[in-house]
Amino acid sequence: MKRYTFLVILLFIVCFSSAQSFKGGMVVGLAATQVTGDKLSGYNHPGVQLGVFTELPTGQKSALRMEMYYIQKGSRKNDTETNPGSYVQRLNYIEVPLIYQYKPFNKLSFHAGLSLAYLFSAIDKIDGDKVRSDAVDARNPFDFSIQGGGMWSFNDKWKISLNYSYSILPIRDAPTYSNMAYHDRKQYNDVVLISLFRYF
Repeated sequence: MKRYTFLVILLFIVCFSSAQSFKGGMVVGLAATQVTGDKLSGYNHPGVQLGVFTELPTGQKSALRMEMYYIQKGSRKNDTETNPGSYVQRLNYIEVPLIYQYKPFNKLSFHAGLSLAYLFSAIDKIDGDKVRSDAVDARNPFDFSIQGGGMWSFNDKWKISLNYSYSILPIRDAPTYSNMAYHDRKQYNDVVLISLFRYF
């Protein structure tokens, strides 16, 4: 274990020492989310993103970016005349992605990476009433997901990103009972995110 820890530290030192400069700033965004495995479909749950990031150039056209932000995920079903009944699953995460970014063009770049998120609160509501936590199956406290997308640079200070992420591991296991409302199999977060980056 000590040997692997040393190698990781050495790798970071090499990367940092070869970089000309660090960049960083703030990020805000809007998410359209759904949860696979809740008997629903469609990116009907809106969410917000708010956080910070740091970026380490690794070449003329590449960089590593680490972000840390608050983000809302979940799913929603609205009550309609043809399909009565409403449901909301609201999941609040602190998420930390590690992203590799490649910039083949002057203003356009592409990125991919992995992220780890911590679930610090969750709410289920059926027909506007909050469901007791002991009446639903527990969720996993961590969400491990894969990410990818593109970024457009307006200038050196402002950039906009379109990002897609999907859970690698389930956020909730298969239901304990076969008649669970809005939970019929393992569940996964499915997120489309538009973010505005402000570089300092």
